[in-house]
Amino acid sequence: MASTIQISIQENIDNVNLSVNESAEKIQISVVEGSNGKDGKDGKDGKNGTNGVDGNSNTVNGVGQVAGNISLTTNDIPDSIDKRYQTDAQQSRNDATSSIQTQLNSKQPIMGADDNYVTDAQLVVISNTSGTNTGDETTTTIGTLVSGSNAYNVAFDDADKFPIFDVTDLPIKTTTWSNIKTRLKTYFDTLYKATFSENTAFNKNFGTTAGTVAAGDDSRFNKDKTIALTITPSSHTGNTTETVKYTVSIPANTFTTGDKIYQEILLTAIGTAGVKTIKTYINTTADLTGSPVLISTYSTNHLEYSLLSSFFVDSTTTMKSYKPGSSNSATYWGSSNASLGTFAINWTVQQYLVLSVQLANATDLIQLEALIFKRERA
Repeated sequence: MASTIQISIQENIDNVNLSVNESAEKIQISVVEGSNGKDGKDGKDGKNGTNGVDGNSNTVNGVGQVAGNISLTTNDIPDSIDKRYQTDAQQSRNDATSSIQTQLNSKQPIMGADDNYVTDAQLVVISNTSGTNTGDETTTTIGTLVSGSNAYNVAFDDADKFPIFDVTDLPIKTTTWSNIKTRLKTYFDTLYKATFSENTAFNKNFGTTAGTVAAGDDSRFNKDKTIALTITPSSHTGNTTETVKYTVSIPANTFTTGDKIYQEILLTAIGTAGVKTIKTYINTTADLTGSPVLISTYSTNHLEYSLLSSFFVDSTTTMKSYKPGSSNSATYWGSSNASLGTFAINWTVQQYLVLSVQLANATDLIQLEALIFKRERA
């Protein structure tokens, strides 16, 4: 192998053609006097051209001639397709790549981190992987992935899982549909009543006609009303002053225009020494204080009494009857020349029915056997 090739160019040679064996390591060109330098721009007569000093514009492959020898590196060679050069470092990497490729082609395992192996099937999957790595996931990209996932349009199974973010431990965890139902029941049981069996009247509207639910003031059940009823005997003796024997509470608005009031009182007596008097009043207190309104009275020395009276409420503040309260008013039928009994009573406020008795002789006894006080409404 030649390490150096020397070429001498004699004068008057118009053209020089060079052919260099690729194994030559260095090429030296010297010009002997008198060469026309026809192609050596400005190298007239080739004077002193031994070292090419005067050949100012001579180039080889675009590289200017330097002091007799031409030494080239990859930096001096112009780029050209299929004629590129590589550095020693690049060659070393290429040799390593070739070695790896040879091992892959011969199906030799490549030992790496954790000494993992890749099967042919796994290699195909890796080779066929498509898509673009956009970096760390964001709420937007995750939302897009979730939105694009397959729809689940069937009933949840108790074992189905749902993601949940634990604010205490921070990472995302999962919980089952069964656990969610249990938690929701515990919460909603504090807000709603437990389920119950529905009866036939469930979910009916309030109203005043058939098929509706009657309200508190519905006339369908607010017609005839027993205000008071007693059949427990209660006696009075040894006192000749008027004494309250029985009272009945009459709530405000119990009676209104068009109502009928009916009272019946049954009494018995012992002793005939004098007259016994029975009276009923309407008063705003459960006694005879204030201004009680006398609505009925009866006086006799008989031993048994049955007093029946009826009244008609002609307004919320008045009522009227067949006889005034100051007259004997047991049971009356037919006609009479007595004046109409009228009474000023305000039914819009709390009232009381007060029954009193009075003896003429302290040794006598009178006893209330029964009393009924009721309202009738059309």
